[in-house]
Amino acid sequence: MSINTNFLCTYQLINNYDESFMLYKIQFLQIFDLDDYDDNVINKKVEKLYNIVKDNNIIKKILDKNLHTSDDLVNFMFLFRYDTLYIFHKILINIFNKKLDNNINLYEEIIKI
Repeated sequence: MSINTNFLCTYQLINNYDESFMLYKIQFLQIFDLDDYDDNVINKKVEKLYNIVKDNNIIKKILDKNLHTSDDLVNFMFLFRYDTLYIFHKILINIFNKKLDNNINLYEEIIKI
């Protein structure tokens, strides 16, 4: 599997922004099974993940609603940002665990951001 789906992000539950952001960075690395931040490795992993899930209906809908650029891969990368990662990671977990019905509510939540 191209990402770690064995945990749920919890950084968003912390009220103190500095502590929350620190945990976000840790959990971001955990998702990619990394100990240290490496742009090249992360970009390759995100691109590989994108190629695996890009044809999923929920992913297509999210990318259609989150138009930062005309490049879907770049828009996909934007979903790993602080304010959306915890939701997007749940969506990816559901995709990999074939629990697609759970993604409808998450889709509604992520497009509001």
